[in-house]
Amino acid sequence: MDVILDGVNLDITIENEKNIGDILKALERELELNSATMVEVTADNTVISAEKLDSFFETPIDKVNTLEVKSVTAKEVADVLKHLFETFEDLATKLEEIPVQLQKNEDKTAMNTVTELADALSLLFQTIPYVNLFPENFDNLTIESKRLSSFVSDFPSLLEDFRKAVESNDTVLIGDLAEYEIAPRLHQLSKLQNSL
Repeated sequence: MDVILDGVNLDITIENEKNIGDILKALERELELNSATMVEVTADNTVISAEKLDSFFETPIDKVNTLEVKSVTAKEVADVLKHLFETFEDLATKLEEIPVQLQKNEDKTAMNTVTELADALSLLFQTIPYVNLFPENFDNLTIESKRLSSFVSDFPSLLEDFRKAVESNDTVLIGDLAEYEIAPRLHQLSKLQNSL
């Protein structure tokens, strides 16, 4: 059986391992020593869903030809967060300018900021599950005594209001949400870069 970790074929000697679970547990122990963890397991080109992982552990080794594992390190997650937190400071300032831009009919500039916000928050939401995999590294990231994942949990409803305001071209609400709701939260998030 070929075992591939992050695109690298591992030179593994199978001794007492009887099933896939034995291999994955050994691999996870090694990853933990390097502040890393598995984020995806693929067997013979089929991604194993989280719900099927437990039963997949029981699969005999000789039933799988290729086992591929993708991992993520705490450092990789920290690097993404640091980049985002730095981005949020500039983005918050741009959001505070949206009301004036809309009054001056600089809609294109304002909407470019909205697109930039959507991209940055999309990356943040993709990263949060990885933050939760390394509590020992990221539990210190708190705002108003809330962990990072808890702090951003109210963003989706706020962003839904923002999306509706943009769709209905309610420039007053767009400006208010950008300046008084979203920008202050981004300023708070940007301060977390010093904790990484």
